[in-house]
Amino acid sequence: MKSESAQGSKKEKHLLICRFSAMGDVILVYPVLKAVLLAYPEIRMTLLTRASYAVFFQDLPRLNIHAVDFNKDYKGLPGLFKLYRSLRGHRFEYFLDLHQSLRSRILQVFFRLSGLKCLTYQKNRAAKKEITREKQKIRRQLPHTTQRYIEVFGKIGLHISLDTPQFFEQRQTEGPRLKDFLEKHHLKLPKPTQEAWIGIAPFAQHENKIWGIHKVKELLQELSEDTQLRVFLFGGGKSETEQLQGIAQAHPTQVFCVAGQLQLEDEINLIQKLNLMLAMDSSNMHLASVAGTPVISIWGATHPDIGFAPLYQPSNHFIQLTTEQMPCRPCSAYGKKPCLRKDKACMVQISASSVAQKIQDTLNLANP
Repeated sequence: MKSESAQGSKKEKHLLICRFSAMGDVILVYPVLKAVLLAYPEIRMTLLTRASYAVFFQDLPRLNIHAVDFNKDYKGLPGLFKLYRSLRGHRFEYFLDLHQSLRSRILQVFFRLSGLKCLTYQKNRAAKKEITREKQKIRRQLPHTTQRYIEVFGKIGLHISLDTPQFFEQRQTEGPRLKDFLEKHHLKLPKPTQEAWIGIAPFAQHENKIWGIHKVKELLQELSEDTQLRVFLFGGGKSETEQLQGIAQAHPTQVFCVAGQLQLEDEINLIQKLNLMLAMDSSNMHLASVAGTPVISIWGATHPDIGFAPLYQPSNHFIQLTTEQMPCRPCSAYGKKPCLRKDKACMVQISASSVAQKIQDTLNLANP
């Protein structure tokens, strides 16, 4: 990546962009930035985001990451002013807010007062409320989140589309951690042609987007009948890791716990080598789709129509009860709200056998 202090040509335009979190939303910024940088070689960018997310953007030319830590270096209003002061000396053409949070709006105020032009993307909260309200839902498909990002760039004359998929660049070689992990489990790259490698990411940030560990156990019991299948379990944090390790121990030759074993860069590398990823509506779903891996996703309280569907995936890869079967769906844009029925029926009624069949059918279509 070019350093932030590097001198550009006279025609070069420098954009300041912010998208702090959540991980899935930051991942969805990647294909948009890549498309802009490919289409407009005179553009360079500085992206304000968390340091841990820099790994997503390491292959993009003319892009610098300015890491932000709001719990330490840039805490509170004084911290935001400190962040502004650290950036104001650069000759930015525009400040593009792809977050629309209180912090990003405060930063906009600072930059506007200094004369910088600022634009922000629209979350369309009103439409999301209409789709998810308890009674008289207005059902329609909203623009994808990436399309809302694209609209911001269009306002400054940078017109792109994602009709051509913009994936992470392929990691050609595995790093030492991934290599050690594969050797530990007697796995080889490139994998044998008769084997299928699939990932399962059973967790999400909010409870009502999680199918359930007991369902995953049932699924693995069915999948274990296919001796040529290798399953990698993805998650994060102590609790998730312990649960996934317990599941893997029940299938020692077929199921392997990735959680707690690899860093994010290694996980991306491994995901790119999978035949398929099964995920909830979660950051792992978006990570796999932008990595170029086929994704089957399970949906409960939320719905792909709200704008967070995995990119480049066919609708028949979405496993969900229809709104006719479950009229209360979707009940939440992000999965935060408690289940109106109190029983999570939209997830409970998705059987392990139906998910196993979808996985096998998808693998068979890919490798007839």
